[in-house]
Amino acid sequence: MDTVGYTEHENNEDPARAATIKKLKQWKACLQEAIPETKVKGYFLNGSVNQCILDVAENIKPQLIIIGKPGKTGYFSFYTPLNADRLSRLSKCPVLTVMNYDNHNKMKTIILPVRDFLPVRKIELLAVFAKIYRARIHVVALQSKIFEHQKEWDVLLETYRVLRNGLNNKIEYLLLKGNNLPRAVADYAAEVNADMLIVNPKKETRISGIFRTDINDVMPKNSGVKILSVVPYHDL
Repeated sequence: MDTVGYTEHENNEDPARAATIKKLKQWKACLQEAIPETKVKGYFLNGSVNQCILDVAENIKPQLIIIGKPGKTGYFSFYTPLNADRLSRLSKCPVLTVMNYDNHNKMKTIILPVRDFLPVRKIELLAVFAKIYRARIHVVALQSKIFEHQKEWDVLLETYRVLRNGLNNKIEYLLLKGNNLPRAVADYAAEVNADMLIVNPKKETRISGIFRTDINDVMPKNSGVKILSVVPYHDL
């Protein structure tokens, strides 16, 4: 397993850089202690955080990128915070967002939204977490779309069938009320105290384009829910 840590230049005299490298060394040691025999390799790069992550991802082709909860900025802000949707779309790599208030409880509940196509890539990643944590799985779809489009109902049932046949976890499906899938998913996640959401970027995360509001912004302040943003195979 390769995990990003740090790379440094010799004879460094910049105090801020030296302090950062020291911190990265501490993280490296923690990772190696927590996961024995782990190889830790990292990069100390200049530039925007988003672009640095994309550059490293292009180089090492990771299976997963993990970031903290993106900060909320004003509509006219020139600062670009970490953006899970953008990172997942451009890197084509799943991006896991861990909230700042993560309570580190055992993962008990995972929510999987579906639309009008079988979410094969999301199902594959879900299986990994589901088998490790024995979590309960909620497959959800928007009720208004189900009533309008037979295909979405068929996909919901097919997703449920695939999961039931492949996993031993407790699995259920249900319809969410409303006209905005990300908003409905966020509300339901808060209702059942979900531990993880597995979503496609933008269409399943963007609540309002005008106000730059996404699913992260409406989760409860003390929520420990993790959001895994996954580009579907047909968009790779």
